[in-house]
Amino acid sequence: MSVSKLSPGGPLGFDLDWAERRKASLAGLDHIALSKWILGLAAADTLGAIGIAVAAFKLSQGYALHESAQLWAGIGGFVAAWMVASRTQALYGKKVVLSDTRSHCVKGAVTCCLAFGLLLL
Repeated sequence: MSVSKLSPGGPLGFDLDWAERRKASLAGLDHIALSKWILGLAAADTLGAIGIAVAAFKLSQGYALHESAQLWAGIGGFVAAWMVASRTQALYGKKVVLSDTRSHCVKGAVTCCLAFGLLLL
């Protein structure tokens, strides 16, 4: 194998602008049907939060001391706060859903912090 085949302009060269062109082309489309994906993401987020809360409640020492009504009140408050926080952060918007994993995780973490902050208020 010659050196020219491994050079940046050769057949194994890297196209560094490929990711930028792809991101811009996906986000620029107006007619991408994302409603089923967004509904699935929102349902998975809600069910995941409920599942984690129930598991933490059952595994904690305070299970015998507290009633399940407190658990469901807390879950209801968190789901309501999550709806408000995800709406303000545009977590399920087209731009965020079509973005890379890192930016989606950052938006999700910020939304989670806002939801817990609203719940503590």
